Amino acid sequence: CTCQLIDDSQEGQAVLEGVIELLQTDKGKDVRIAVLQSLPFNDATLPVLLECTHDDNPLLRKAVIQRLQSISIRLLSIKQRAEVIQHVLLDQDSTVAEAGAELLAHWLQQDCKGDPLKMLQLLDVETYADAAALLIESLIKTDSICSQTAGAAVAAGRTTASQGVISYVEAATNSGGGSTAGGLVGLCRLGRLLQPHEALMW
Repeated sequence: CTCQLIDDSQEGQAVLEGVIELLQTDKGKDVRIAVLQSLPFNDATLPVLLECTHDDNPLLRKAVIQRLQSISIRLLSIKQRAEVIQHVLLDQDSTVAEAGAELLAHWLQQDCKGDPLKMLQLLDVETYADAAALLIESLIKTDSICSQTAGAAVAAGRTTASQGVISYVEAATNSGGGSTAGGLVGLCRLGRLLQPHEALMW
């Protein structure tokens, strides 16, 4: 594959420029998808690959989303993370949007150990509130937010996975006491201590 010739040498960089041009201009979707799937991730290629999430062809958009599963969300800048979330989840093609939801669920498990608050910390939720809200909505819809207790209940057939977010929130407020009044006091105290990414979960 031509992509194997890409390195830091002058010749390798010339090959890289040619491959990127092929990805951006070739009219054959199969050719472009093949290039996309083999192109290495680095500082030069990542912006080009992310730009493919805007491509007119939904098959190419889906292919780049699936390609992104091979890297950590931490390799993207905060702005890039927010843009990817919005582009993939708001895609008008349902298969692309579904692939985007799968990508975010994958990143949640791979990079954040299933903790949505850790994933929100990877965003500037005050600046990119819309992207953060879309992220949480998607994770809830795909049943990706599920506490260990809720997960065990799902396995035992006692509840649905979508109740995991409720269990997650309840676990965060247990210190408020068992009574309704105590719970409200606990929530008020917690509210004053919440960081932006935590407040978004509420």
